[in-house]
Amino acid sequence: MTFRAKLIISMLIVFIIAFDISVVIFVSRGQSMVLEARESAAADEFSSIYRSIDKFIRETYTESGKRDMDFCKGIINMYKTLYNEGSTKIDIEEGIYTGNNIYMTKALSMPYDDIVISYEKDISDYYNMQREWKRLFVIVNFIFAGVLFVLVYGITSYLTRPLYAITKALSEFRKGNYGSRISINTRDEFQPIADEFNNMAETIGASIEQINKNAEEKEMLVRNMAHELRNPLAGIQGFSEYLLSCDVNDEDRHKALCYIDSEAKRLSALSNKILNMGITENTDIDFEEVNTRDIGEEIKKYKEVGLEYKIDKIVCDRILITDLLINLVDNAVNADADKITIIFDKTEEYYRISVADNGCGMDQKELLSIFKPFYRVNKDRSREKGGAGLGLSYCESIAKVHGGYMEVHSQKGRGTEFMIFLQLFNK
Repeated sequence: MTFRAKLIISMLIVFIIAFDISVVIFVSRGQSMVLEARESAAADEFSSIYRSIDKFIRETYTESGKRDMDFCKGIINMYKTLYNEGSTKIDIEEGIYTGNNIYMTKALSMPYDDIVISYEKDISDYYNMQREWKRLFVIVNFIFAGVLFVLVYGITSYLTRPLYAITKALSEFRKGNYGSRISINTRDEFQPIADEFNNMAETIGASIEQINKNAEEKEMLVRNMAHELRNPLAGIQGFSEYLLSCDVNDEDRHKALCYIDSEAKRLSALSNKILNMGITENTDIDFEEVNTRDIGEEIKKYKEVGLEYKIDKIVCDRILITDLLINLVDNAVNADADKITIIFDKTEEYYRISVADNGCGMDQKELLSIFKPFYRVNKDRSREKGGAGLGLSYCESIAKVHGGYMEVHSQKGRGTEFMIFLQLFNK
């Protein structure tokens, strides 16, 4: 049985019972008051008749000084004639009391105290009315139950509408429609449920979107990796077969071995980059307070660059941050830059390191993809210089493990500036 059916039945039972009890109490009290009024009126009527009969008989006895039974019976018969045609009966004999009558008796005053006046009041109309009320009560009860069912059905339809909305959204969600949301505005107990479901759906939807995105990126990574490995391996295999199958002179042998050595180094650099990215993302980093000038001196050993120190120390992994900056300097050199400037600074929330150059720069379309693995702005020139397109992905991974991120600003022909933001641990 559905919750809605249970609610309808429960409300019908409660309201019908309450209605019946109320009507029974009201009708019973009304009938009791009517009966009391009829009994009081009958008592008053009997009292009036009794006083009249008793008065006539006593006055006659006072005047004559003796009992006159014929006169007494004549008076009683007169009253019988007046009343016995209707619902009231007067007699000197005891009547038969029934449930439809009010019966009262009283002896006359002395010396006629041996005569008892009996009084009967027929109230059959009252009991007929009572039976009619019961019949009307049954009819009204059925009508009330029908009207109540329609009202309760409408009310429960309105009250349970959020439940159907929630059930429909859950069903759609189960089928894989993660964009399903509950759209209600009840401002009652259902509203927090709907809000929590929508928040959960947003979180799950974002997570699934991220999972799908990561899966696509991993698939692309594998494809690019296979492509990057195929060329040097093909070259190594080709020259190896050439050396093994042909009688070559010393000069050609030397050229072949140099090419094999170059491609082997390229494969080694590629594997090291991939290994470093995995280590960076999955290894706990040891943070320490590092002097910015020490980092600058390490970079100057690799390439002469301009250095500006607006802060003296940062909290980081020295080896990783140095490697990040060297990668960016190497990219600047490959972009034909002859001026490279590194600035150490900080904001309210982050350490900020700027690496700016005056190289060839990039357009806005290229900036959207430069952090993707194996992406190269100039594929031919990068491959000639041993680049695999993993450097900036590696740099971004280093920034992320430091609780930060990277930004890049560039214009074609006017140079590039990378901004590295690292979490400010020592606020």
